[in-house]
Amino acid sequence: MTDAKQRIGLRILLAVAGMAGLFWFMAPLTVRVLNIGNITGIVLSLFLLGIALFYEPLRRWLRHVRRTTVGRGVTNVVAVLLGVAVLSGGVLSGFMLTAAMQQPPDQATVVVLGCKVNGTTPSLMLERRLEAAKQYLLEHPEAPCIVSGGQGANEDISEAQAMKTWLTANGIEEGRIYQEDESTNTEENIRNSKRIIEQNGFSTDIAVVTDGFHEFRASLIARKQYLTPYSVPAQTPWFVFSAYYVRELYGLVEQLLLK
Repeated sequence: MTDAKQRIGLRILLAVAGMAGLFWFMAPLTVRVLNIGNITGIVLSLFLLGIALFYEPLRRWLRHVRRTTVGRGVTNVVAVLLGVAVLSGGVLSGFMLTAAMQQPPDQATVVVLGCKVNGTTPSLMLERRLEAAKQYLLEHPEAPCIVSGGQGANEDISEAQAMKTWLTANGIEEGRIYQEDESTNTEENIRNSKRIIEQNGFSTDIAVVTDGFHEFRASLIARKQYLTPYSVPAQTPWFVFSAYYVRELYGLVEQLLLK
């Protein structure tokens, strides 16, 4: 294959990747989800498309820049940083996948992590978590369940109350469900749930019910609270997965480096 054909092939590959990325990361906008995750994906997708469209001018410019020592140094640093970012994302994704596969023992305490409530109704993501929790609780009738989440903006009741109402309406005995309705983030979810575990003498083996990509960060936080975490992963709706998955990568970097 000639060099010209290789460049054409690369431009096509970049264009296809950019267009696919735009579709994937703009899908959450259909349900009004815009966060650092899909913003990052949209920017990167547009970057790939830009390279594909202006490949030859960029190639000539880069060759010109690399003729100087400073230019080579800067471009090498940028290349290394991009490589580290891609490698880190891959490694963290592996950890996320592994964490989501950790099945809990029979005596585990179920902890359902909260998510957005629309008025008094669980959002689709929260409903997916509740469906996973219901299935696990039906299969383990002796397991207690802690529903964890406070009341946020545009929520008429706490996430914990919305979860308890949903679970009891779907066949889970009210006496098995304990509410933790003060937390505003994952760290508080776990810490406040631990207090309920200690007060009631429940097992410190916890079956964390949350989205699969979120299980790893939840497990890191749980271990710092001297709990032993396992996973009951919920299935994230495909059209919002990209936004929340990439946002979770940012959350993991913060968790690992700053906390």
